[in-house]
Parts: sequence; structure tokens; C-alpha cells
Amino acid sequence: MKFTKLLAKAATVSAVSLAFASASSAQAASFIFSVDYDGTTASLAAGSDDPLATTLVAGDTFTYSLNATGGQGWTTIAAGSLFPFFALTVAESGDRMVDYDLNLNRLGSSIFSDSAAGITNSFVHVGTNSVDIASGLEFDQYVLDVTILAGSDAATANTLLPWPGDAPEERFPNNISFGQLGAPVPEPATWAFMIFGFGAIGGAMRRQRKAAVKVSYA
Repeated sequence: MKFTKLLAKAATVSAVSLAFASASSAQAASFIFSVDYDGTTASLAAGSDDPLATTLVAGDTFTYSLNATGGQGWTTIAAGSLFPFFALTVAESGDRMVDYDLNLNRLGSSIFSDSAAGITNSFVHVGTNSVDIASGLEFDQYVLDVTILAGSDAATANTLLPWPGDAPEERFPNNISFGQLGAPVPEPATWAFMIFGFGAIGGAMRRQRKAAVKVSYA
């Protein structure tokens, strides 16, 4: 009799677990949060989901980007281990397990990346924990991709800017500055290609001048 009751209880627990897993799977959604920043004001970019009106739960994924406008961007002025380097600020405190990929971009190309799998975000942030950065990086966009694997509470954003609601240069003034960026420095391979191109053009011009010389005899 006891054995039969145990079997029935186990079946009930399995059914509840399966129903919860199915419900979580059915609720999973993907969001794009894109924020434009001019050094003073943060505003939603065209076509972006509104993080302030979105409740994130386990299974959800989101991409959160902070885009500098007007030819501006960030420069890392000192190396450091920064916590959390870039994360969505949420109203509900709790522990959440996430996977993340972080890219710092300049003109659409990644100049720095960091990722982690199965890390625990505590308190009121969803994103990175500590990230080690070098000095001398110049970028005009943060892009953070997050999958929420599990959580002790839902997460509702309460600001467009990263945790704790400050722009990166305000959160880490000793490590990051914000302002007008100069023209990007070409990569060594780009320099080599340009030098080769200039040499080829110069050679072609010399050949043309030689071909234009005519000799005549009286």
C-alpha cells in the first residue's frame, strides 16, 4: 500500500515538474533592447523593445545595446576588473543564472569580447559579473546577449542605462571616458595593403610616362 502511494506521489511530482517545464518553455521569449546615448540623455532606438515595459523570466533571451551617437564613444583610460561591466538594471533583487556574450564595437566591428556560461547574477543586475579590460580601447557600442537559464525572481528593467543606472563613464570614471572619437587607426594588414596599393599606382604612373616619350631625328 505504501509502495503504491509512493508511486502515485512520484507520478504527481513528475507531472507537476513537466507542466512547469512546459510552461517555462511556452513563456520563453526574445527581446531587443537598443538604447541611443549622446553623453547626456539615453533614449530608445527605433524598433527597440521597451525594457521598462518588459518582464524577463527564466528561458528568455535578450540583446541589450548601448549606442553612442554623434561620432562619440568610450575610451578605456586605465585597465581594471570592473563589476558588473555591463548589465541590465532590474527592480527585483534575486539570484539568476545566465549565459552571456559581450562585445565592444567600433564602427560595427568587435574590438573586445567576453563571455561566460552558467554564472550567477546576484542582486539587481542581469548580465556580466566582473570583466577584465585593458587600457586604450575605443568603442562606440556595447552589445550584450543574455540567456536567462534560471532565476529566483522575475526581472523588470527600471532604467535604460546599465547597472546601477549610470552611463559607463559615470560608473567607472577612473577607467572609462566618453567623448568624440578620432578616425580609427588602420590594422597592420590594412597598412600593408595600402602601401602595396600606393606602390602599384606609382609603378603604373612611371610606365605611362616612359611610354609617352618619343624620339625624333632631324
